[in-house]
Amino acid sequence: GFGSVNVQPSAFAKIAVLISLAHYLREWRGQLHQIPVLLKSLAIPGVMVSFIIIEPDFGTTLIISTLCFFMLVTAGMKKSHILKLMSVLLVLGTIVLFSADYRRRRLFNFLDPWSVRTGEGYQIIQSWIALHEGGFWGKGLGNSVSKRQFLPEPWTDFIAAVIGEELGFIGILAIILLFAGFLWRGFYIASKAKDAFSMYLATALTLMIVGEAGFNLGVVMGVVPPKGLVLPFISYGASAMMANMLAVGLLLSISS
Repeated sequence: GFGSVNVQPSAFAKIAVLISLAHYLREWRGQLHQIPVLLKSLAIPGVMVSFIIIEPDFGTTLIISTLCFFMLVTAGMKKSHILKLMSVLLVLGTIVLFSADYRRRRLFNFLDPWSVRTGEGYQIIQSWIALHEGGFWGKGLGNSVSKRQFLPEPWTDFIAAVIGEELGFIGILAIILLFAGFLWRGFYIASKAKDAFSMYLATALTLMIVGEAGFNLGVVMGVVPPKGLVLPFISYGASAMMANMLAVGLLLSISS
């Protein structure tokens, strides 16, 4: 925080890591099968991730690791290396997940939110109620009841629950289709990119935005554990909005 202004550095760190890794992979294109080259590519996100996990911010660490993994796969990483890296990430992720009490508690509460319905399970239960009340067509724009002191901070992570209540299943489906269109267009830009750097970066940036949207909607629907990820371009949050707009600007630059 800087007075009344709050900044989330990791929102921009994600893009910085992706740009750096895409540049490195372009420089060493076709040589990713070499162990030294692979280890150096892993060190690029590794340095940033080590700082972010200390915050602690397990969610952003997981996002950066996943995006970099997909970029390495796109760059032609060997299948044997893919399997080994997946195993290492799974083991390390499990260790980090269960190393903190609040992370373990969040996971177990996700499996049975009704057992803590007046505590940590309250928000997801209120989200379910909002989606249920919306039905197929919704209550109408502006007519949400959940956002009036029932659903905590509905303008951030759980904005989709309010949309579901006001615009119903149709509203949620429209959001999903919009992000599906974004995914298609982002991959199209990547497929037409003029060089490897642009292709790697466009693929990763597209997955970053669509992946965060999918995870946010999953949290709202109660199918994945809660994590403070916004719904891109819709949730309140200046750092996330600026970072996502920066990503779109890079995609448009690559496209042009």
